[in-house]
Amino acid sequence: MIKQASIAIAAVAGLLGPASAQAGPEFTLPVLRAGSAFESSAPKYQLVGIGVFDNDCTAWVVADAKSVFDQATVNKIVLGVNQRLRLIPELSCPLSIMFYGAVRQEPQFPAFALMDYLGGYYAKENRINFMGDEKTYGSWVDGPSELRPQSSTAAEPPPAVHAVQVSVMLPGRDPLDILVSYDEATKLTGEKLEYSIDFWIRAAFAKAGLEYSIGKTGAAHEITAINSVRNGEAGRWVYFVNDIRSPYHIDSQSSESVKTIRFAYQKAAPR
Repeated sequence: MIKQASIAIAAVAGLLGPASAQAGPEFTLPVLRAGSAFESSAPKYQLVGIGVFDNDCTAWVVADAKSVFDQATVNKIVLGVNQRLRLIPELSCPLSIMFYGAVRQEPQFPAFALMDYLGGYYAKENRINFMGDEKTYGSWVDGPSELRPQSSTAAEPPPAVHAVQVSVMLPGRDPLDILVSYDEATKLTGEKLEYSIDFWIRAAFAKAGLEYSIGKTGAAHEITAINSVRNGEAGRWVYFVNDIRSPYHIDSQSSESVKTIRFAYQKAAPR
């Protein structure tokens, strides 16, 4: 049974591994572990491959949307990918899965471009969070009972132990590094959720007293100005998550596993 969450789940495919390949100036793409690709006929899905990031094993899976949004079928896919992961001895990290409805392999393996993001599975929670259309966006289902985390009497660490460093590279100035804890961020933003990185960005900018502007294109948000340095013909602001250039807007880039966010003003190429 699909459960409706009270918040919108942010897109998670932006956090790519430290080893990466480029496919054009706008996208940094993951490098996959050789031999990790797999194709299944029952249920039908394609495991494009598995990449390792921050001690987590992230699998990219292409499947029909109907299969992903059906709990019984998607759990079979999760079990199949988990079994495939365990066949690779050197990969012993927690599993996460990014589900997509289409894939374009240009350039060819190990770099690829994914489209139609449907949702993600996370072993630590053993659940699948959905994106998709208005009916499924923000909903979720439990993962396979076989992969349910073992109960523990140890208390979870409080969110306040988590902190993110936000850096701003203003032209002609030394880099400005702002370390903000979760506790500080909740006080600065008045929010308690951190599903996308805009939570951390707004908190860090407020802590440093930076003036900034957020532009909106439909539902997408992006930083358009920091301290009077604005996007325009001369250049534009871009940002990096864990030193990887993100192709996503700040409201759709997941904050999961984020340690650093860096803004840099990219000058336009001379004409």
